[in-house]
Amino acid sequence: MPNNLDLATVILLQKTAYIVGVVTFVYLWLTSSKQASLILLAIGFAIMAVGSTLAGIGEWGRISERMWQLGSLSLGLWGYAFIWMGQKALSQRRFTRLSMLSLAPATLIIIVAIVTHFEEVNAYRAATFNLVAATAFLASAVQYAIDFKNDPLRSRQMMIAINGLAGLLALAAGLGFIDPRLMLLTPLSVFFFVIVLNFTLVLFTAVMISDRAHTKLRRQADTDHLTGISNRRSFFMHFIATPNPGDVVLLLDLDHFKKVNDRFGHIAGDVVLKTVASRIKHCMRSQDLLARYGGEEFIVLLPNTGAQQAEVVCERIRHAIGSEPIVSGDETISITVSIGAAIADQQCETLQELINAADKKLYEAKHQGRDRVEIEDFKVAA
Repeated sequence: MPNNLDLATVILLQKTAYIVGVVTFVYLWLTSSKQASLILLAIGFAIMAVGSTLAGIGEWGRISERMWQLGSLSLGLWGYAFIWMGQKALSQRRFTRLSMLSLAPATLIIIVAIVTHFEEVNAYRAATFNLVAATAFLASAVQYAIDFKNDPLRSRQMMIAINGLAGLLALAAGLGFIDPRLMLLTPLSVFFFVIVLNFTLVLFTAVMISDRAHTKLRRQADTDHLTGISNRRSFFMHFIATPNPGDVVLLLDLDHFKKVNDRFGHIAGDVVLKTVASRIKHCMRSQDLLARYGGEEFIVLLPNTGAQQAEVVCERIRHAIGSEPIVSGDETISITVSIGAAIADQQCETLQELINAADKKLYEAKHQGRDRVEIEDFKVAA
């Protein structure tokens, strides 16, 4: 139980948490993508470990009070500044030199301490330390929350919770040192719980980096590397097994694409594929799904669309691709597309049925002159 711990034990646990953090962050930095956030966190935890050691030595009377009181306070404030910078960089996936301004408030407080000697009063020193800690933790929680939309990981939610709880505990302790009537927990209890949260913070920093690596690998596995759109595997993973009535599948095939490769070369062919993918994407709604189906073929899902709207989208895509030549180096390449579409109804039981129907209409479009749209209206071909 926290109430059974003495100050020496708490300081030892605190120093252990910081040392574990330093080792973990350095290891992650060496084995990952050399992220600046990990070095900042390692520096912050290292400073805190030194500060904790200095406080322990001071409590045992081995150095002057002035030295350990001012030294531990200074190191603690700088340590939390680096921890905040590290967490901000981790959340945003980048570090800017402007973040170094976070050291300014901590340095200003230290200068005030040097001038006024306020750190010699235990309550003032402890209140300052905890309020700065609260600021760092709560600011980190807010930063993780702000960036959640662009990086929606469950581990990020845990980082919000860990920092938020640590910040509230430190805030309660800081206010309690200013006014003992506001002290909800004993100082040792607060330190103990913050130490546990520091261990948890180190753990979920590693989890968050791992989650990002897995997300990146999954995204790479689901993306066509040439065009940057979804690949065939991803399309089938995202499409439900049984289409809903009104769902539309489009199969698109570039006309005479082999001649493009033969005449202009495969580099020009790649430019054509990338440009076509971009033009198709600009014709789609946010809920539609585009994927490269293979070679010069693309597949599109238009959820809950119907025949009339599907025809409008098909013609928009056909016009976008064929109306303007594609430039590759010194070459200007004209390309057209044939589109086959199928619309699911109550009788459509599988995605493959819908694709087969769209493929049949694509075949018809090819054999009726190309650069055209053929739609299987309201039913799936037998």
